[in-house]
Amino acid sequence: MNEKDRRVLKTKDALKKALLRLVCFKEPGSISIKELTETAAINRATFYDHYADIYELYDDVEQDAIDKIRDALLEKEFTDRASIYRAVIDVVQSSPDTFMVLMRDGSSGSFEEAMAQIFEMSYLQNELTENELESFSQDRRFLLAYHTQGCIGMLKKWIKEGCRYPQDDLIAKMIGADEVLHSLF
Repeated sequence: MNEKDRRVLKTKDALKKALLRLVCFKEPGSISIKELTETAAINRATFYDHYADIYELYDDVEQDAIDKIRDALLEKEFTDRASIYRAVIDVVQSSPDTFMVLMRDGSSGSFEEAMAQIFEMSYLQNELTENELESFSQDRRFLLAYHTQGCIGMLKKWIKEGCRYPQDDLIAKMIGADEVLHSLF
């Protein structure tokens, strides 16, 4: 990676961190470019070299987090559901401020929707053989959607409470919900 690429990454990282700090107190639409660039200690023109507006920057933050979840869950073989949940928790703990902002009450929900899709895909990929996948009924898909939202709800509560609840206990709760749901399958 050359020096220019490193500078671009460093600049974008500074802008993302500044946005995350400001979004803790304000909605993205009420943050000015001036306020953002002052917080990031970056020239206003530099912001426009990388982003058209605050929403594009916010989308970039959201996409980075989605990519991290996707990388952690998809195209990997997990031996059990606890490993899947641990992988997600590890990603969240690598950027807790990002996930706190993206999963806060009143957010657009697009991030949580993308997370739900990744969770569902991971479940289908790791839990079902191809024959089982073909016979996976619409009723079971509704139960999977319900379960996925429950897991995301538990993660959201854990994040909102500062990730202080013991990870192993959180995973045990998620697995307990799995067992109840599987009894319905």
